[in-house]
Amino acid sequence: MKVLVTGAWIFASAVVVGGVVKSQDASGETVAPAQQQATCNYDVDLDFFYLAEASGLSSGRSAIMPAEGKLAGASESSAVRTLGLRKSAFNFQWNSPRGVGLQVSLRPDALGASGGPVIRELDVRSGRVVEKMPTIHLLDEYRLSISKPSAQVFLGVESAVLETIRVTPELVGFGLWIRGPEKSFSAGISAPNLVNIGEAKSEDSLGFGVSLLSGRDERHDSRTEDPLDFGASPSKRDPYWGGAVKFGAHVLSGSKVVVSTAMTEEKRDGATVRLHWYQAGVRRSLVRASKPGLLLAMEMRQLRETFKRENSEISDVTLTSVGITSAIILDIENSVLLGLWSGSGEIHPEGSVARSLPVKGVQVELGWLWHIEDQLELAAIASREWRRDGHDVGGTSGAFPHGDGMRSAQSRVGVQISYKLGGQI
Repeated sequence: MKVLVTGAWIFASAVVVGGVVKSQDASGETVAPAQQQATCNYDVDLDFFYLAEASGLSSGRSAIMPAEGKLAGASESSAVRTLGLRKSAFNFQWNSPRGVGLQVSLRPDALGASGGPVIRELDVRSGRVVEKMPTIHLLDEYRLSISKPSAQVFLGVESAVLETIRVTPELVGFGLWIRGPEKSFSAGISAPNLVNIGEAKSEDSLGFGVSLLSGRDERHDSRTEDPLDFGASPSKRDPYWGGAVKFGAHVLSGSKVVVSTAMTEEKRDGATVRLHWYQAGVRRSLVRASKPGLLLAMEMRQLRETFKRENSEISDVTLTSVGITSAIILDIENSVLLGLWSGSGEIHPEGSVARSLPVKGVQVELGWLWHIEDQLELAAIASREWRRDGHDVGGTSGAFPHGDGMRSAQSRVGVQISYKLGGQI
């Protein structure tokens, strides 16, 4: 099977890379494409962030929770206060006339962060979560690609495998939202505009992408050496692989439809875990010159985790999330942000994997986006989240810590100032 997959990959790469694009002049003679100079672009991305709970508005039924029933991964939302740098990234993109490209993202904030050897992206979610935030490194992302008019072959580590459809910034995360594989080593082929549909002048098109995928947050950037051996490569130490398939369509001159799936395997506490993600989303743009416009997106994601370990029974984990986001564009500088999120499923309680308990939650958001300058913007979002979690000791209660108990509703406010500067070297 591995031989077939490897052979298919080499053949597909040869087809895409080996193709030579030629054109004809008026006399019908073949003309080689004009040679252009290589380009190198850069951009700087700085985000300053503030997140706090509106304690006077957070309420809901509260239940005292015994110590032995403490929920796994519960974060104390009342302690979530942060003011300062959320992200600093320096991105570089180099492209040659022959279609070879290299993209690199450096994260200096990975050096100054605290909290031990594992440094992760700032988690703005609250309550129990199934998927951890991805780690950050100085060399955080990279992508080597060879592009032709019909497709692109790529290799590297990118921020996310499932494409983000939302049109609002993530300032107050929904705890039951499914993130999917992030910062994972992958290699594949992408053809986003493979087939044109509709009239000759229409921009409507169909495309697809397929990739070989390592585990969640597995960069394959570490190795070991042994003078008596050849050492151990990342794939040898972690031989679990998966894949991702994506189909996309641009229709109705302003709408985008995405359907994708991904699968990986990993080792966790002595068990083999197989993870399946499914995604379907649509985004619509209704923007007109000098008039108010609307950006609207709706997305559904589903996660299923199955476990296999000898001499033990582990229940499956399932989670389904739906998000609807919109931006009402008032003018070139100001937009109103709206969001509605819903999630439900069954996940493991603390200290037990033999059964999964129900979770259910909803979150609404209202915010404002202000483009102060071309490189500077300010976003503010207020949210209200309701959530009930099941207990291994029976019954359900609120999901957000409050004193000696748990409450079922909380309100939060997030503010972010983003500075983006770009140019060409």
